[in-house]
Order: sequence, then C-alpha cells, then structure tokens
Amino acid sequence: MADLAAMLENRGVKLALGQYPEVSGEAYDLVVVSPGVPLTVPPVAKALSQGAPPVMGEMELAYRFSRAPLVAITGTNGKTTTTSLVGQLFRDAGYRTLVAGNIGLPLVSKVENYSQEDIIVAEVSSFQLETTSQFAPKVAVILNLTPDHLDRHGSMEEYTKAKARIFAQQKPGDFTILNYDDPITRKLADSCPGEVIFFSKKHILEKGIIAQKDKIMVIDNGVTEIAGVTSLRIPGGHNLENALAAVAIGHAMGVSKENMAHTLSTFRGVAHRLEHVATLGGVDYVNDSKGTNPDASIKALEAYNVPLF
Repeated sequence: MADLAAMLENRGVKLALGQYPEVSGEAYDLVVVSPGVPLTVPPVAKALSQGAPPVMGEMELAYRFSRAPLVAITGTNGKTTTTSLVGQLFRDAGYRTLVAGNIGLPLVSKVENYSQEDIIVAEVSSFQLETTSQFAPKVAVILNLTPDHLDRHGSMEEYTKAKARIFAQQKPGDFTILNYDDPITRKLADSCPGEVIFFSKKHILEKGIIAQKDKIMVIDNGVTEIAGVTSLRIPGGHNLENALAAVAIGHAMGVSKENMAHTLSTFRGVAHRLEHVATLGGVDYVNDSKGTNPDASIKALEAYNVPLF
C-alpha cells in the first residue's frame, strides 16, 4: 500500500489518509461520492450545505459524458436480471450495447466509447440516484418498491423519493416504465414528465404490456402477441414481471416482436439468481445467494411448485 500511495502522490494525487479532507470551494472543483458513502459524512455534508464544490456520484458524472441513448433500470428486486435481459435484447437486435452501472462495471469507465447509434443499459441503485441532478435516461424503469435500505434513507417515503429521481429530469419524448401491480410504483405515474408505459401480470390494461392467457402481449393501437409465457427460460412470477418490463423497453425503443421473442426464449438468467447448479439423486440444487432481502427470497421460493427442502 505504501508503494501505491507513493505512486499516486508522484502523479499529483493529494491523499487524505486516516482522516477526512478539508472540503471547500477554493480547494476542490468537484466532489464525486461513492454510492456507499452516506451524504451525511462531514466533507459531503459541508459541501452540500455551502453549495460548493458541487457534489455528484459516478452515475451523474458518467451521464454528462454519455452520447448513447440510456436505459436505466431500478427497483428493490429484479434489477440485475432485468438489466442483463435487456442488454441481451438489444444485442440480439443488432445494437452495440454497454451493460453497466450497479451491476458491476462502473458506467464512467466505458461511457465515452459509445455513440448515438449504440445503446447503454444501466442498473441504477437508490444510493446512486441520491446524487443525480441532470440524469435523464431515454427510458427509466422502476420494477417494484418494497422496504429496503431504510437504515440509509430513513423511511419508505425517502427511499421512494430517491428511486423517483430516475425519471425526475426526463422530458416529453422520454419513457417511464412502471409496474402497475405495485401500488407505490403505479402512483408515481402522476409525477412522470415522460410517457408512462405500464406493465402488469395481473390486470388487462387499456395500454401497456400484459400477461394474459399465457401470452405476453403489447396493448397499443391494437394487440400484438410477443411470446408465450411458457417460452421463458427464467422461472417465477417475479421473472415474468422482469420479462414484461423488458418487452416494455423493447417496445419503447422499436425492437421488433421477433427479436424480443427470440431473446425471451433463450435468456437463461444470471449467476446466483435462481441459478440451477446440479441435480443429484433427483433433487435440484439452486443457487439464489443474491437474494439479499426477505421479499427477494420469498419470490424465489414462490417460483417453484415442487417440494422445497
């Protein structure tokens, strides 16, 4: 570590080790905060209270250098699966696609390599959204909202406000995709500046993406059947919701029904989320170690109609 510190200092990096740096508008042009750092820590709180230097997160910084249309996906559960599915959807449709954000790859590390003809799909957390100000994706998606990270946000109301920042700066011509079956998410439609597209696995909508009679369908100036529910390779009602959200995104961005059907029938999910490991002695072993809150684990258990051990 000493060698690394010396190397950084030799390159002109001012280090603050073992203590907070003194943050002021005279000393710094910008404070870029890691998502894991609460906005209440002294240097960040001071910068916010005095209005200088400006405070933003990596997601906001990356957005300001972005040229490609951005699809941003958030929600309490299902973000990573949906982000991966949508990334595959655009790749299968022939787009050069970057999948980044909270899913693991920092958006800022690659964003400048993508042009207006490409697509960026980003998983976005409430922590990342806290520090956005100009962030305005072409398509903003909120999958669901259940209590999570309340130690950070303080209340469900504040958690919801953080999530709602995903669409706050959108303009007419942008799209906000919301889960109609989630009461909190559905209510957010009233404050969306862009065009709202609902998806639902429980209701027949006048307009939106639905699952009825074992079919995934788009209701928009008629009915377009996209795929059979049984064609999905990812199990569970929650993954059906993720698939409906993906179809809503594809529909908003003009992906053909044939391309969407192909991706839905070939996408096998992501590691550590209902990932089939092996079958031994007639027993299936499933890795769902990314089920990091009770709601996610409940949905995982409900995905199976066989005895569970």
